[in-house]
Order: sequence, then C-alpha cells, then structure tokens
Amino acid sequence: MLFFIWLIFFTMPGLTQPISDFSASYSLVRISEANLESGFQEPEYIRHFLEFQFGKGPMTMGIQYQRATTSDTTDSGNAETGLMAIAGYDLVLSSFLRLESFLRIGILSETDPSQPLYATDTDLRLNLVLFNEDGSGWLAGGAFFPSLYAGGILNRYGRAQIIGGAGCWWKNISVYFTALHSFNGVRDPSNPGSDADIVFANLQESAVSFSISYEFRDFRILLKQNQPIRNGGNDLAFTAGYQLYFD
Repeated sequence: MLFFIWLIFFTMPGLTQPISDFSASYSLVRISEANLESGFQEPEYIRHFLEFQFGKGPMTMGIQYQRATTSDTTDSGNAETGLMAIAGYDLVLSSFLRLESFLRIGILSETDPSQPLYATDTDLRLNLVLFNEDGSGWLAGGAFFPSLYAGGILNRYGRAQIIGGAGCWWKNISVYFTALHSFNGVRDPSNPGSDADIVFANLQESAVSFSISYEFRDFRILLKQNQPIRNGGNDLAFTAGYQLYFD
C-alpha cells in the first residue's frame, strides 16, 4: 500500500514539478476529563504528535508519530507509541469549492485498540470545502476570508463519522468551530460486546471544538479546545508548525 502511494506521489500527471514544500509540526494534547456512556472519568492523558510532510503540487506525503502516556497505568491504560504514513490530496473544483482528502495508514502493529491510549490509526477523511478567495468585508486594513466544510471519516473498523465546521481567516488569525458525530461504533465502552478487542478505536463519538491559530511568516501556532458530547475527551491541544516553500 505504501509503495502505491509513493508511486502516485511521484508519477501522477501534473505533478512533474520537484518537491514544492516541506512542513513539520508538533502537537501536545492534554485530556483531563472523559465523557463516556457510563459516566465521567478524570484521567490524566497526554498525547504527543510529531509530523513531517513533503508537498508536491496538490499532494502531500509524510509520517506522523504519536506518543500517548498517562500518570496512572493501572486504571487508565498503558503508554503506547504509534507511527503512521500519511498522504493528502486537494482537488480544486472551482474558484470557491475544493475537495480535500487525507489518508493515514498505521505501520506499527504493537498498538492495542482495546485500551484508551492506543496510538496507531488507519482512516480516510474527505472534506468538501466552500471558500471565498477574494475576501468579504474589511476591518483594520485586512479582509475577512470565511470558509466552511462538511465531510466524513471512515476508519479501518468501518466506523463512519460526519464532520463539519465553519470559520474565518483575518490578518493571519484564524478561528474555527467544528462538530463531529459517529453513526456507528461502540456506544458503551464498559459493555462493548463483540467489539471488546477494538473498543476505544471504534467508539461512537460526538463532540464540538473551537480553535484559534496565528501565522507569522512560515510559522503557525494553534490552540484547540474539544468538548465531548458522547464518548470523548475534554482535550486542550497546542500545535506549533513550520512550513518551508521551495522556489
């Protein structure tokens, strides 16, 4: 599978130009509370993400590393390390509409999807994005660039999720509201039935989140707060990223 992704990356028509950009990012996610079907819990989860990507035209390819830890390995799960190959492709449909795709493939087999700190995912995400490339309105010397999207995520176990959001970019500042809902999966992790071996990788989740980011030259920082509705964590995430464009 990885070979075919790599082959497409370097041979797809229209992508004959050299590598166009490189990006790296680090994310720290702290989960202080989990809202599960059986009630609230207060774990102390920390997830570290490190990501490297190369861009070639509308396509990207790279590696995502995850380290998940907890202060209590007896009741809250065991620390894990995950590694995933990632690839993305943006298809511009018109001057205001594009289709985004993002694929992750787990390349470490040691992950345990039955416990909350599983660290390797395999899934496919598609987003249809509506944007305004000319801007709308004006404030303090800068135009507003609103956008909204709707899409879905399908993971290796067949869980289907819908996700959507709306936000705006203004003078290097972006704000976004996002909502996610699962149509299927494990409703109650304390009673998973036949899905006991994949319970936490296949939860039926619902959540809303708010994020704000700032861009300075080739750097970007982001803060994101996730509020669970069902089977999710109260997450606070910080991301720092850098993107280098080649001439």
